[in-house]
Amino acid sequence: MKYFEKLQTGDDATTLEDLDISIHCDVNVFEWLMKYLINPQAQIKILEVGNVISILISADYLQMNKLVDDCVKFIKDYLLDIIKLPIDTNCISPHIFKKLASITEVEVLDEIKERKDKFISKVYMKKLEILLSDENNTLFRCVYCNKLFTHTQKAWMVCPKANIFIDFHGSVIAEHMADRYWNKDKFLLYLRNQGGLSYKEIYYKIESHLITLHCGECDKHFVGAEIGHCIYHSQKAKFGSGSNNGSYQCCGEPAIRFDKVTHGCTAKLHRLASTWETPENKHLFEELIKRQHIIAEPFISEAHYTEQYNELEKEVIKERLSNLKGVDELPLSKIKNSPPLQVLMKMYVGRLEYAESEDEDSVETRRTDTTIDYKKKTTKMKVVEARQSSQKLKDWRLDALRSDDRNQIENMIKKLKKFREDNLNDGSCRSVNKQSKYFYNYRHC
Repeated sequence: MKYFEKLQTGDDATTLEDLDISIHCDVNVFEWLMKYLINPQAQIKILEVGNVISILISADYLQMNKLVDDCVKFIKDYLLDIIKLPIDTNCISPHIFKKLASITEVEVLDEIKERKDKFISKVYMKKLEILLSDENNTLFRCVYCNKLFTHTQKAWMVCPKANIFIDFHGSVIAEHMADRYWNKDKFLLYLRNQGGLSYKEIYYKIESHLITLHCGECDKHFVGAEIGHCIYHSQKAKFGSGSNNGSYQCCGEPAIRFDKVTHGCTAKLHRLASTWETPENKHLFEELIKRQHIIAEPFISEAHYTEQYNELEKEVIKERLSNLKGVDELPLSKIKNSPPLQVLMKMYVGRLEYAESEDEDSVETRRTDTTIDYKKKTTKMKVVEARQSSQKLKDWRLDALRSDDRNQIENMIKKLKKFREDNLNDGSCRSVNKQSKYFYNYRHC
C-alpha cells in the first residue's frame, strides 16, 4: 500500500506500530485487502463479481497498483455480468477506465448492450483518447471542404474545392489545407453534446477516418468512412465524330476521350484490392461493412441533411427572436437519422465552442454576453430593415414620378400630333414651332 509510504518518509516519519487507522468503508472489503497482503495469489482467486468494483476502488485509493491491474483484468473477463450491477461510475477513476479500454477489444464492447449506457460509454471514450494519442492519428480539418484527414492521408487525397496547380512532374495537385483554428477536443465535445451522438458512434466515426485502404475497382485509396464512394457512370460516354469531347448519357456530365481521372454520378461499395488482402486489412474491411450504418458518409445525398438543418435553423431563429435566452447551439439531435460527420463538421464551422471545465460564473457571464449579442444583432437587423424600407419607399416614389412624367409626355405628344394635323394645312407653323421648342426643352430637362 503505497498510500502509507509518506508516513515513513520525510520529517513526520513514524513506525507502523504507532499508526492508528480509521476505516470509513466496508469492513469486509478492508479485511479482504488485509488477507491479500498476506497471500496475494490465493486471495485473487476468490474475487467475485459482486465485490470486485469495491475492492478496485479501495485498491486504487491505497495505491495498490498490482491489485488494480488484477481487478481490471477480472472486470474485462466478466464485463457482461458486471455492467448489470448498480454501479456508480463516478467513483471509478478515469485512469482505471483507460486501463480497461487498453486491454478490451472493440469487438467485445460492440456485442455488449447496456441499458443506461454509463459504463461502456466511458470505456469507448478512453479508447478514443488512446486512439488519438498516437501522432500518426492526429486529425486536421480542411479549410476548403471541411473534410478530416491525417498527415499521411494528405499525400494521396484530392480536395475538390482547393486551388489546382501543376508540379514539375506535370501532376495535377489539389491538396487539403489544414485549418489552424480548428480544435479537435472541442469538436468531439460538440459531437457529444449538440450532435446527439453516443461515444460508441463517435469512436467508430473517428476511427473510420483513420483507416486507409485501396480499392481494386477504381484503383484508388479510400478512407473507411467513404467505403461506399466507389464512383462510376451507369452509362458510357458518347463522343461526336472526330471529337475528343463528349458527355455521359446517364447524367450529362462532360467527358474527355483520354481522361484518366475517375468520374461518376453513382456510387457503390469499394472492393479491397488483391495486393492489399492481408489478414489485418481483410478484418478492417469486414468491420467497416458491418458498421456501415454508423460510419458511412453520404454520397450526393448531403442535401437531405442540409435541408433538415435549414428548416430546423429557421425554427430556432424564430424562438431566439421571440425569447432571447442565450442559446448557444442548434439542437442537432432533432435531425432525423443522426447526421454524418461531414455534415456535422459543416454545422460546427464558425461556431464558438466551450469546454466542460467552465465554472458557473463563467457560464452565467457567457449567457449574459450572448443575450446582449443577440439583442444587438436584433437591433441591428431592425435598423437594416428600416433602412431597406425607407429605400424601397424612395424607389417607389421615383417610379411613381417617372410614371407621371411618362404619362404627361405621351399626352403632350398626342396633342402636338393633333395640333399639327389641324393647323399645317392653314400654313400657321409658328405656333407649332413654339410648341415643338417647348416640347424639346421639356424632354431635354
